[in-house]
Amino acid sequence: MPPEIGLFNQDSVKYNSAHRLMSAIDANRAKATTLDDNLTNKDVDGYIERSRVIQVDGSSGVKASELQQNFDEKLVREVRDQSSVVAGVTSLDKYYQEILGFFGGKNEQSSFAHIGGKMSDALKALQTNLGQPTYTQEALRQLINHAESITRLASKLKTLSREVEGDITASVAKTNACLQEIASLNISIRNTPEKSSEQLTYEDQRRVTLQALAEQLGIRTCSFNGLETEIFDKGNNNLLQGGDCAAISYNNSTGNSALSVQTIDNRTIDISASLLESQQTGQLAGLMQLHDTIIPDLQAQLDEYTRALRDKYNSIHNLGVSLDPPTTLTGTIGVPGAANMTASTVISGRGTVRIGTADPKTGKLASYADFGLSDGLTIQNLIDQINGSNPDLGITASLTDDGRFQLTSNNTNGVVIGSAGDQIASISASSTYNPSTGTNASHFFGFNNLFETGTQGLGGSSSDISSSIAVRKDIVESSGKRISCGILNQNATIGKKAMNTGDTSTISLLATAYTDSKTSFKAGDTTIQTNLKMYAIDMINTQKTDAERTANKLKSEKFVYVGLAKKSGEKGKVNEKQVLLDLLETNRSIDILDLLRKSFLRILNQGFLRGISSII
Repeated sequence: MPPEIGLFNQDSVKYNSAHRLMSAIDANRAKATTLDDNLTNKDVDGYIERSRVIQVDGSSGVKASELQQNFDEKLVREVRDQSSVVAGVTSLDKYYQEILGFFGGKNEQSSFAHIGGKMSDALKALQTNLGQPTYTQEALRQLINHAESITRLASKLKTLSREVEGDITASVAKTNACLQEIASLNISIRNTPEKSSEQLTYEDQRRVTLQALAEQLGIRTCSFNGLETEIFDKGNNNLLQGGDCAAISYNNSTGNSALSVQTIDNRTIDISASLLESQQTGQLAGLMQLHDTIIPDLQAQLDEYTRALRDKYNSIHNLGVSLDPPTTLTGTIGVPGAANMTASTVISGRGTVRIGTADPKTGKLASYADFGLSDGLTIQNLIDQINGSNPDLGITASLTDDGRFQLTSNNTNGVVIGSAGDQIASISASSTYNPSTGTNASHFFGFNNLFETGTQGLGGSSSDISSSIAVRKDIVESSGKRISCGILNQNATIGKKAMNTGDTSTISLLATAYTDSKTSFKAGDTTIQTNLKMYAIDMINTQKTDAERTANKLKSEKFVYVGLAKKSGEKGKVNEKQVLLDLLETNRSIDILDLLRKSFLRILNQGFLRGISSII
């Protein structure tokens, strides 16, 4: 046995002292490195302070503990969940503010309710100044302004819907990127030494990415294989397990949102409906609620307002005649109860309809004929009666190629239509007259409409009609002279005024139509009665209320989030001042230990403990 080893064995106490000294230096160096890492990474997003504790082990000397992190996993999850809530409400708040800007306040000059009120005022002024071009043109201008305010609002809602679609697409891309990054981090965590600095760095990155994911989509997590994370959405669909993740896709080609998950086991699950449920959080939930519920509901309300406006004003306008009757009256495609009108379409009516012509220069009646309405007529029957009238009316009745009833003057006289007798001539599309669906004859066909929504008329679908409402083209071209003023004079004979001088019976009804409380509106399966002005104001007030409620909710949810984030941040935040003090103390310990090590070396150099010298 070499003499050094023999001496070594004889003085194991001194050896153990030397070993403890060296292990203490190594342990403090490891602690100093950890403290230095804390200072270096204190501003890195998601970095949680790390620590090592110096431990004395009777058998192995002094050592540094495994890396530890001072944070509360439950609190971290609460922060993550609350950030998901805030993100969802933030997306709603952003767009509600835009919507509020579209509708404006009820008294704002730009609001469609205010413009509707100005239209009503202009018609009232025309009533007392009939025939004066300035008032006629102003009434026309305000009618056009109101129609355009509706189409502008419809256009803004469509643009908003497209913006939301773009945000959904971007959010889906972020969600998939987060899922892929977390799956990759799970693999990295699995493949690095446990509790190593590298592994903790991956875990920090995963926590940051999990929060970024939660901001896009409400999630819940659980442990998988101890270290790895398993992720589910709020609908309990498995989005990620270990290194495998699902993929979310968005398809809006049909106009209806379709958000689906391609699961890990290759199944496709539509999650569109589940994201609309109240417990859902995250930006995607807020955006889907906007796109599939809030904006469509607004569009439907605007369409219903447009339908009520069109039908209310047209029903009045069709009762009367104007100072400058047109040479052609063309109805709409389809009639109430018959979407596609043909010559064989069966109609029934009550009363007597009077059709004639009038000289546009003098306003005198040039011709007329009365046609009694009864049950079981066809469109062709009515056409034949008009064309076969004796004496000749000077009017040709026909159906256009697209199925619209048309009355055309055979000369320069204008076509006029009204009722003969005390009963308003009314028609319904049925084998026997139905008073619940019947309407005045001219309105039934849409001959003398004030507002048009394309070629669609009374009884047609109201879907998207707010995008196309306009004042009838020939009324605009006449500078308003074809706005109905009064009714066809039942007592007029050939050569007499078709409408009594100064008759404003029709224009007076148009002037009060905006505030007529007998206007019906559809609300789902029910019908409510109010007036156009109040309906418009209610729409505006509802948006204001919803916007304010969302803004207040965002404020309160942010308050909760900030409190949780502060508490969580303080728990894991690097305390720079304390770390500097700890590092100073640790470096001093290393210096002292190193001084002791050098003292040992001097003793060894003097010939003592030669067996230890070769080890140290």
